[in-house]
Amino acid sequence: MKEELLISLINTGVVNKGTEVTILRAGRDMGGSSTVRSFHHVELHEVEVIDNKAHLIAFSVADGKQYKLEARHVLQIDGMHPDRLSEAFKTDGKKRGRKPNNPK
Repeated sequence: MKEELLISLINTGVVNKGTEVTILRAGRDMGGSSTVRSFHHVELHEVEVIDNKAHLIAFSVADGKQYKLEARHVLQIDGMHPDRLSEAFKTDGKKRGRKPNNPK
């Protein structure tokens, strides 16, 4: 996920405490190599934007494990892809609405 998109979703209130997020993390297999990637469903506990960087702290829904997340870890927000979610809430930074009526 793009950092700017996550920050705009946080600023509009779409992503906040209690939001469920699907993340992708690297893990280790039985032999100890770190080639395994795993999906986790987590619930956000702290959401902050500091110096144009999103800082997320989340807890696993399954076992309660704590994760410190970056935007690149986020795959889905409440079951939706972040791009589709931003289109639904119109938070992609584009201006919308009518053209201004400028009579001459």
